[in-house]
Amino acid sequence: MYKVLEPSSAPPFRPIVSSIGTYNYNLAKFLCTLLDSHIPGDFCARDTSSFANEITSLRTSNKFMVSFDVESLFTNIPLLEAIELAVDYILSGIPNTKLSKDSLRVVSCCHCPDTFFYSKGSNYDQIDGVAMGSTLAPVLANLFMGHHERIWLQQYDGPAISFYRRYVNDIFCLFNNEKDTLEFFHYVNEKHPNIRFTMATEVNHKLPFLDVLFNNIHLPSHLSLARALTQAFTPIS
Repeated sequence: MYKVLEPSSAPPFRPIVSSIGTYNYNLAKFLCTLLDSHIPGDFCARDTSSFANEITSLRTSNKFMVSFDVESLFTNIPLLEAIELAVDYILSGIPNTKLSKDSLRVVSCCHCPDTFFYSKGSNYDQIDGVAMGSTLAPVLANLFMGHHERIWLQQYDGPAISFYRRYVNDIFCLFNNEKDTLEFFHYVNEKHPNIRFTMATEVNHKLPFLDVLFNNIHLPSHLSLARALTQAFTPIS
C-alpha cells in the first residue's frame, strides 16, 4: 500500500515480474528452504494476529506510538551484500552442508541478479536490489533487515525502546515520549547508506499498523488490562 507523503505525490512505479515457471524458479525455492529457518526473527511480527496478541499483553499507557517504514526496501537492498549474508547464514545454520561457500555464492548469483523484463520495445535486466515477484526476494529482504536491526538495536545507547516489532519493511515501536522517538529515528537513518526510514506518529492516541488501528487511550481502571487493550484494537476495513 502506498503511503501518501505529499498531497500531489504519486506512487513509485516498479516492475513486478512473477518468477513462477522461469528457468531459475526451482533454484530460488531451494535457496528459500536453506534460508527460511535461519533468518534472525528476534524482533519480527509473524502476522497481524500474533502482533495483536503480543501488544495486548503490554502496558502501553503513557507510551508514545510510532511506526517506521523502510523506503522501497526491495529495490534498495544491496544485492551482493545480501547474498554474502545469505551464504554466511546458510553455512552457520547448516554446518554439514556439502556446498562450499564459493558454490553457494555462485548458486545465489545465478538467481538473484538475473531478472529480465520487456517493456515498450526494450529489454531490461535488473542489476541491483531484490526483484519484486521473485520467490527469494522477501526472504533476502527479511534476512537483510533481521541481521542489521539486531546489530543496530544492540549498539543503540539512546533512550530505552519500550517495544519494537517489524513486519518486512514496517516497524511498530513504543517510546516514553516523542523526543526519544526522534532520537532513535535519526539514529537508524544513519546506519546504512541504502536504508532510509520514514516515520508516522500517533494522532489522538491512534496509529494504524498492518491492518489494525491501535487506540492507546487512557483506559478506565475498572476494566481489566486484557479486556481493555483488546477493545483498543479496531480492524481497518
